Amino acid sequence: MSSPTLIDLNKPFSSRFIRAGAGAGKTSTLIKTFFEFVEYHKLQNDKLPKIIITTFTRKATQEVKERLLHHAMNIARQDLFQYITKKSLVHISTIHGVLSLILSKNHDLLGLSSDIKVCDSKFLYKMYYRELKSIFKAHAEYFDLLEQYNFKDLVTLATKYHENASEHDIQYVGKDILINMRAQKIEMALSNFDEILKLKPLVEDHKTWGPYFTFIESFAHAFKTENFPLAFELYNNKSSKPRFSQDRPLFDVEVHDLIAHYFSSESDFMESLDSDEFIATHEMVNSLFDKLVRKFHDRISLKKKQSGQISISDLETLSLKLITDFPTEVQSFSNQYDYFMVDEYQDTSPLQVKILNALINTKSQFTVGDPQQSIYLFRGARSEVFLEKEALSQKNNHDLIHLVTNYRSDHKLMHNLNDITGPFSKQFLPMLPKEISDHENDVQAYYVKTEDEYTGLVNHIAMLHKKGVAFGDMCILFNKNNDIFDFTKFALKNNIPVQSLIAAGFDRKREIIDLVSFLKFLVNPYDNLNLHILMRSPWFNITDEEIFTLRQSNKSFWTQLKQSHHADGKILSHYLQCYQQKGVLAALEKFILDSGFLVNSYLLDPTGKREANIYKFISNLKENIRSEQFILNDFLSSQFLLQEDLSSNLNESVALFSGNRVSIM
Repeated sequence: MSSPTLIDLNKPFSSRFIRAGAGAGKTSTLIKTFFEFVEYHKLQNDKLPKIIITTFTRKATQEVKERLLHHAMNIARQDLFQYITKKSLVHISTIHGVLSLILSKNHDLLGLSSDIKVCDSKFLYKMYYRELKSIFKAHAEYFDLLEQYNFKDLVTLATKYHENASEHDIQYVGKDILINMRAQKIEMALSNFDEILKLKPLVEDHKTWGPYFTFIESFAHAFKTENFPLAFELYNNKSSKPRFSQDRPLFDVEVHDLIAHYFSSESDFMESLDSDEFIATHEMVNSLFDKLVRKFHDRISLKKKQSGQISISDLETLSLKLITDFPTEVQSFSNQYDYFMVDEYQDTSPLQVKILNALINTKSQFTVGDPQQSIYLFRGARSEVFLEKEALSQKNNHDLIHLVTNYRSDHKLMHNLNDITGPFSKQFLPMLPKEISDHENDVQAYYVKTEDEYTGLVNHIAMLHKKGVAFGDMCILFNKNNDIFDFTKFALKNNIPVQSLIAAGFDRKREIIDLVSFLKFLVNPYDNLNLHILMRSPWFNITDEEIFTLRQSNKSFWTQLKQSHHADGKILSHYLQCYQQKGVLAALEKFILDSGFLVNSYLLDPTGKREANIYKFISNLKENIRSEQFILNDFLSSQFLLQEDLSSNLNESVALFSGNRVSIM
């Protein structure tokens, strides 16, 4: 190998903890360390090691594998290239891929089916819905819950209970707790009322505050003697709290704040005191709900074990159970591997950390991440776990390496970011800018004096073009997609050639626009705008000049097209007849086959995305047609957002040729 690092075979290969900011070369460090360890282990043991590499996304795992293979080719090591491709020796996956591996090897310990399948949320929701429905059918007592919740809400709540019950002991707030909380509130209120009423002699002659303190005294007495009906009557009929001057206070401001807390119009004091009736209802509903979700959890857990159909979160909870109940077997699995490499450590959750610690234990390990890039809080990730791991690595004498130079971003941007994040917590450490080469172009800023930003942009583009800058060498960045759409229209009106480089949504894909336009024609052939869009698609032969001539009449475009005896008009008439006699799917299939819509997809898009979108559209249509309430027009209106001109270049289409245009993104 061509590693410049000298390896000391007399020492164990040190564990490494890398803190690497964005653009600092963390993946390069991971690749370099991988080959160093492989060389070390081969020299020590005369065999190649078994390594687990885990990162956060599937895309990242693919990138790591490609980088490893590329490096093996660069150093002309065919043996290492073959080694990296053997999953039994080099396991590269997300953490959930690692958990799937350990569960598949120890499924019998948990009574889990050997055929483990991680299912998507839609599949699991249907399973949960059916299971809860079957419980309701078998146990009529649960129907009382439908007076408080609708069934879909119960499915959602039962699902949340199931997902958390394996890790936490979930208990509802019972009546004893509510009664105790109410007693504490009453005790606190009575104490505060006594404090307030100490000031009554000072204000009893005051025109407004005197009567108000008399009300407080009457209310406090009713409250203290547990005459709650009278207390509620007094409270509901109380007058507004008198005006209180902070500059010239009549009495202590803190006492006034207490009065406002209990008696102002915004106070919810009385509502916060749960009635006996509410507590009884609360106990009945929650005890029944608790019984339901526990039964649901047990039945779903058994069903998942028997079928092997589990969720992503199940991978974690089952793995946690495995490391808790069967530590010896987990250690046996861990001992099969010689080195563990964990990428994007800042995106691990506390539960995943617990599992990783049990798997890796004291083995040699490589950990890399950056707490500044922790963006998966909603999935349970916590940047704190990175800082805790850093402290633990330091305690265990691991090699701590900070990669602090950003090679990706402009040096001025780095100085600006350091100034912004400097006052933040230690999660945000400053990064050094890369060295500036002599030939590196500096950033130029232009301040355009114009009320209309778009006019200023167009004028500046024209000025640059006049100086010899090609349109194709210019690029404009916007914050919002809507700005891209608006500026594209404005630029084209002002004879500036532009192309918008924006990832279109599904309903903005060129192929979907064409299919939707065809179906809208079947629903209403007299929709002039839609027919215009359809006829300008590449699946019909009519020219723009012919369309222009036909559109001059006051008659509808469709009427004119039929009367002109144009070949495309006859073709569309056949599709309409097929739709009326055989239905929408038959007409759509005929259009796709006759026009070569699907056959030509590969020519327009060799990646296969266009073809996949067509199949997705057809599948979606078929699924909706099964509904008894299916209406084609409603389906199109509810699922596809059609713009004013779907044939415009604001929508995504396949670029057969890249012209000399200003790029907008």
